[in-house]
Amino acid sequence: MSKEYGPWYPWASGMVIQRRRVQSVRGGAEAGAEVRITLKDDKGRVAADVRGQAGADGGWALDVGPLEAGGPFELAWTSGAHGLVMVDLWVGDVWLCSGQSNMVLPLGRVHERYAREIDARLALGDAAGVVRVLKVPDAAEFAPRPPRAAPAGEAVWRRPSQANLEEVSALAWFFAQGMQKAGAVPQGLVVAAVGGSPVDAFLPPEELGDFPDSARRRIPFLEPGFVRDCVRADDERCAAWETGAEALDQGVGEAAWYSPGFDESSWHPVWMPRCLEGTEPGSGPGVVWLRRHVD
Repeated sequence: MSKEYGPWYPWASGMVIQRRRVQSVRGGAEAGAEVRITLKDDKGRVAADVRGQAGADGGWALDVGPLEAGGPFELAWTSGAHGLVMVDLWVGDVWLCSGQSNMVLPLGRVHERYAREIDARLALGDAAGVVRVLKVPDAAEFAPRPPRAAPAGEAVWRRPSQANLEEVSALAWFFAQGMQKAGAVPQGLVVAAVGGSPVDAFLPPEELGDFPDSARRRIPFLEPGFVRDCVRADDERCAAWETGAEALDQGVGEAAWYSPGFDESSWHPVWMPRCLEGTEPGSGPGVVWLRRHVD
């Protein structure tokens, strides 16, 4: 059992707690020690006060709620000589935002097109509606895990701002704006998305019974070291491609095709956007240079 004392992931400052549902808070303490959680609003009124006892392995679980939407709250956890405080907690609706690259796409990538709307909302901060985002770290793990995912210190609930546009899912953020208009309660976005991932990679083994092909593909990933070897092989392939592309790329050498004074009059014109597959420039893997003069 981990010696990380206090509530475990995803409990942390800035968190949004699902309203009208009992929430189980898990954590660690000294074996057999008494643990207590107190939740107070910004006026000092107690919204929850629960006590329990850690097991022989130091693990504990306390139920909090159900709570109505609101905030901010302060959560205080104590156990003997140990204690910690979490601030800026809210109660509202929490959404699991999963998927592929469409969910990964950050606000920074769409800011140029939606700058007016994004900037106006972010400038208002929480006055425009409370939104917090937890980005689940990418990890390839197919074996069962203990109840805890990680110490609470690894959970970072972010308030979307101009400083973290590249860390906030654009699709999830715009979804939260729509939900704010519909219900006006704090919105918590748990983003667990990986570009190009199949849906069965997110399903527990017992849910794959009706999909035997997916269940069979999962088996090798349960072997110790298999995922590590796959990642290493993929990194080596990517590095080899980068090295080969750089060696073949004539534009970065003495020719300096990126130079404003370079004469590309011998190049063939091509209309864009278009697919280069089947054309001379697109006959194989590599790098394609395009130049255009703008008056």
